[in-house]
Amino acid sequence: MRKSFIFSLVIALLAGSMSATSAVAFDPFNNSKMPIIGTPCAKSGAVVKNTVYQFTCKSEDGKLVWSGTALQYKPPANYLKGYALGQALKKNNSDVENAPLVCKNAADGYVVKNFQIQEGSISKANLAVLNDYYGHMGCWDGFYSTKKAPATISLSDPTGTAYAHSSGRLFDVESNISIIFEEIVELFSRSTEEGVEWLSGFQVEGAFDREKTDACSAERIANNWKIKSMVPDMRTLSYNYGADWRVSPEDFLDFDPGRITSEPYGSTPLKVFVWELYEDDVNGEYGMANWRRMVVQSDGMISHIISQCPIDDESELPKISSWDLEVAPKQIKPPVGKVDKKSNAYKTMLAAGKNFARVSMANDTAKSQCLSAMSTGIIKVRGIPQYLGVQARQLQSFLNTASGFQGCIDGFGK
Repeated sequence: MRKSFIFSLVIALLAGSMSATSAVAFDPFNNSKMPIIGTPCAKSGAVVKNTVYQFTCKSEDGKLVWSGTALQYKPPANYLKGYALGQALKKNNSDVENAPLVCKNAADGYVVKNFQIQEGSISKANLAVLNDYYGHMGCWDGFYSTKKAPATISLSDPTGTAYAHSSGRLFDVESNISIIFEEIVELFSRSTEEGVEWLSGFQVEGAFDREKTDACSAERIANNWKIKSMVPDMRTLSYNYGADWRVSPEDFLDFDPGRITSEPYGSTPLKVFVWELYEDDVNGEYGMANWRRMVVQSDGMISHIISQCPIDDESELPKISSWDLEVAPKQIKPPVGKVDKKSNAYKTMLAAGKNFARVSMANDTAKSQCLSAMSTGIIKVRGIPQYLGVQARQLQSFLNTASGFQGCIDGFGK
């Protein structure tokens, strides 16, 4: 069912005062009072800051405007724990460079090794760390580093359960940001025209050159462009103090999304990491992951800075249709228990094991052949898989006992 109410979305005002969920005691009301980079200020050298960011009033082109600098601060405990978990994940995925995807799957409760989901589960304590903003960001940093955790960090702070707008109102933004991305995908599933129209309608006002983006929309429609999936990782939702609304097209070189110098944001932008999948008639299926910026207006409406113009060479993007990791083949384990060498199962499989050995190649082992026979009823005959025929089911029943399996192993070795 289409969530048509998004077109008039006003985020519910939270009752009572709520504090941001954070290992550091950030005050959402203090955050809302922070200036916006590039907006006018009254006195050169004036400073406004919180724990993570400092704004300084400076002269630029003869005007006094706010500039910003990220501050260093002591990492919270969950960041350090997440950092250690990230380094452990890297050891199990040494050939992988995608920290966000590995940490995401671990935070979702999956054991990731060799870039595959393995049997087992993540402990509740580690899950709590990985699903915390600082723990999750620490996982990313630890995954990419062989050094000990840093003494200070400069991450922006999470919005937590309450986002304070500069108007002084508190909003619950998490669920509604997720719904916005769902709406984008739903509209594109109906038609490219509806999708690009929605993107244009909910962009931050004045942020894009309409002539450029309209041209991109026409090209997208001609190529049957689809946004198949946009899944925001709400563990990454945070303030984006460093976002400067003064953007020139030259910054984007060959891939100009149509951003222009615009009126200042109505409030400090938020950022969230989004897993995205696309499809068109030129490039087929492809995917990318991006930090996406969202702005909460004074009435609670959420606007975005997502362009319908390409921001990368889409022919070079990974050709994927899903961000889900493959599940590793289930490990087949031999049965355990007491072995009775006088049993019919042992004697039968002792003889079978001798026969398996006669048709095996040098690189075939007793364990690999006996396990294959047990699980599939197939062994390799001179390197070629071959079904054991009418006797397969009977042999499998023997192999599923400790005595029968050991008989197979012993017979293969004789």
